[in-house]
Amino acid sequence: MKHKVLLRGAATVTGTRNYFDTLKIFNDKMLKNPSHPGWYFSGFGFGTYRTHIDNKDHANALKYALTKGINVIDTASNYMDGLSEELAGNILKKIFIREEFERENYIVITKGGYIQGTLLAEISINNDLINKYPGITRYNEQLWHCMDKEFIEDQIEASRNRLGLSVIDVYLLHNPEYFVFGRQKSEGESFDPEMADFLLYQEMKKGFIALEEAVQKKHIQFYGISSNTITVLQDVHGYVDLNRVLIAANEAAEAVWGKAENHHFAFVQFPFNLVESQAAYGELIDDGKEQSSIFQFCEQNNIVMLTNRTFNATLGDSLLRLAKPISKNISEEYINTEKSFEQFIEAENLLLHFLLQHNLENLPVGSQKLKDLLGLSPILRQYIGNLENLDQYNQFIFGFVLHKLNMAKSIFIKALSPAQYKEGVAIFEKYGKAFSFLAEDIKNSILQKMIKKIEPIEEIVNKHLPEKYSKLSLAQKTLLTLRSAHFSLIALNGMRQTSYVKEALSIMGLSENLPNIDFLPELTKDILKHYHR
Repeated sequence: MKHKVLLRGAATVTGTRNYFDTLKIFNDKMLKNPSHPGWYFSGFGFGTYRTHIDNKDHANALKYALTKGINVIDTASNYMDGLSEELAGNILKKIFIREEFERENYIVITKGGYIQGTLLAEISINNDLINKYPGITRYNEQLWHCMDKEFIEDQIEASRNRLGLSVIDVYLLHNPEYFVFGRQKSEGESFDPEMADFLLYQEMKKGFIALEEAVQKKHIQFYGISSNTITVLQDVHGYVDLNRVLIAANEAAEAVWGKAENHHFAFVQFPFNLVESQAAYGELIDDGKEQSSIFQFCEQNNIVMLTNRTFNATLGDSLLRLAKPISKNISEEYINTEKSFEQFIEAENLLLHFLLQHNLENLPVGSQKLKDLLGLSPILRQYIGNLENLDQYNQFIFGFVLHKLNMAKSIFIKALSPAQYKEGVAIFEKYGKAFSFLAEDIKNSILQKMIKKIEPIEEIVNKHLPEKYSKLSLAQKTLLTLRSAHFSLIALNGMRQTSYVKEALSIMGLSENLPNIDFLPELTKDILKHYHR
């Protein structure tokens, strides 16, 4: 890997306080100064999941956020194959050059543990690396996971390079529960949950030793975990027990510093939203003294809380979006997915006939044939009914279908003879247009379903929130509710548009009159009652 010149400096107590003083928005009720590590945080953090270094909207939104009141960036090594980290690094560098802010003003958080994309391609064909990281867990063909000491050391170095920063303020082990999930899948009936549970914390300790040593080297300041299972019931395979995590951190500190109390474990990231609000009030952690909620445990142990899935709640096997999508207000009567599908099949058959007519159908495209890549209607028919939200739509249409189409188009155009070219291109363009019309109808149909599905949520939220907040958007109401839950938590949002950043900043400005947390459990119960009836 070609190494960049790394920018020196790191978040400091004075620097993070000066950030808000510079903007003249410091407010003791809006900002909390946790005793450990002592930094001043914005109430919301900029989540970079699905942000890309080449997307101008993402770059503009991040720059706006970091210069208008948000000083927390949350990213990960696997987000967009490392390009989200590069986006964060590029924007920070531009801000330091052109604006009045400094490295010490910002808290940069990243994560490691996943092996996906380019990294998976590199490791899977390199026996030296596979032997170097014996703790690799294979979840599926696209996702491996590892918490080996050597792996975490290498990943910290890679993240520092992509971010262009000498010091990462917070490094999180990313969903350590995948160690258990992977073993469960690979071992099948021979899976021993108790052994997997025991080994999980042994593997975590190895990662923590690497992180404590990274603190010694001044490559990171603090560390923690990001886990989706610390708020679930304890009998679920892969449940991560924060008390046992903290014991592993103490043991790692004992190994590195000679004293358990010298550990630098100070951050936990977990889901928290209007549906998944167990962290605020559930009795989930048994520390040998008394059971306490995630919130209480973190308060007692000086752990900073980072919450995710702000707008994407898991409800059973489905995803519930807690913000209204931007819609063109197209009436359902103008959405005719079936008619669009018929027109697409007609264009597809015309194209497949052309391939057959000119002996092009068996042209190789990777491990597939051209006719397979262009015969999309069975795949579309199978999956489009299961798309519940725009995230799933984008992943399926842009990440899967269009990827196939672009590969096929390139091979198809190159294979055409001069005599075939004009007709072939015209047929392919008709096919492409038919697909575009179908994709737009699918999208609008999903928007309509999403709006119908979440309308009851807004009614429930309005019942619990004071009337003066009724004119806020559902996204703002969601943010306000979470912000009211606890002053010292940082709610991470995927703010890929500047308008999303402005929504978050507007809620931070309402902090002096935040409603009381007491209504959140009842609000959650009402939402769950509605969807389970």
